Amino acid sequence: DPTGTTNHTFARVLYVLEGSPAEKAGIQRGDWFSEVNGNRITTDNYRQMVNGGNVSLTRSYIVSNENGLAWQTGETVNMGASIAMEINPFLVSTLFETEGQKIGYLVYNEFSTGPNNEGTESVYNEQMKHIFAQFKAQSPDAFILDLRYNNGGFLQCAQALGSLLAPSSAMGKDFVNLTYNEKVTPQVVRHPFDTKYADANLNLSKIYILTGEQTASASEAVINGLIPYMGKENVVLIGTKTEGKNVAMKSFKNEAHGLTLWPVIAYVSNANGEGDYSEGFEPDYALNEFQISQWYPLGHPEEYLLKNTLSLITTGTMPDLPTSDNEEE
Repeated sequence: DPTGTTNHTFARVLYVLEGSPAEKAGIQRGDWFSEVNGNRITTDNYRQMVNGGNVSLTRSYIVSNENGLAWQTGETVNMGASIAMEINPFLVSTLFETEGQKIGYLVYNEFSTGPNNEGTESVYNEQMKHIFAQFKAQSPDAFILDLRYNNGGFLQCAQALGSLLAPSSAMGKDFVNLTYNEKVTPQVVRHPFDTKYADANLNLSKIYILTGEQTASASEAVINGLIPYMGKENVVLIGTKTEGKNVAMKSFKNEAHGLTLWPVIAYVSNANGEGDYSEGFEPDYALNEFQISQWYPLGHPEEYLLKNTLSLITTGTMPDLPTSDNEEE
């Protein structure tokens, strides 16, 4: 309960997939729910909201009264049974033209390889290249990468993304390095910016990255991998602190028992040998969307983090940042 007025658990919708049962039920980003099938939502039963048959959900609203914040119970929403859907990681890809500047914006929610998310797939990396070729054709003056809900995935996807964002002079140079234990030869494996993405590379010298507590692993590797080539001051983080996962894992499948294990196998660092972010990356501009009651769809120019970042780029200030911090260094 973000209001602190009850001991209850509430669920909030981060975003809604087009064509999903949630969209058909009229559910929108930012909606609060307090009950599923007539029962209080808990950490045990909340999965009924996304897996299984038809469900009824009880909306709740945060309101202000003479005693401060309180919950108001709303209507019941009936949502159809869950269905299998492709979760394409490129949720929003658009270009804003404001104050005489062209600003690219991409919501990238998972470092996945394709619809089945297998290591042998390359469908989404090819789509990524196509998206960036479209951005490049429009010659953006600035770029915003939204990783706030991206908790990682495949290294080859991070390598592709870094190769499309980095200064062109970095192509072929080290992006991230994996350091294994003494039982592995070679002990250090280098992963360079991939030249096959050079024709769609944006040649950025500065980037604005939206972060949150779910920003982890491959997302943090991209942040860390760009720093040696752009400078820490030009990899501008906006949001809240990232998770802090500076290690790589690998899957090992046991078909006989139907198990897949993901042990940690390597330490992740950048071209400068820097990888000490186990406590997470602190934002340069701290903005917490979870303290905001009204949410707009991702990609809407009034959406909290996006609105403030667009303002930072075009005016050097953020309307929702404390006055003492409200200027770009």
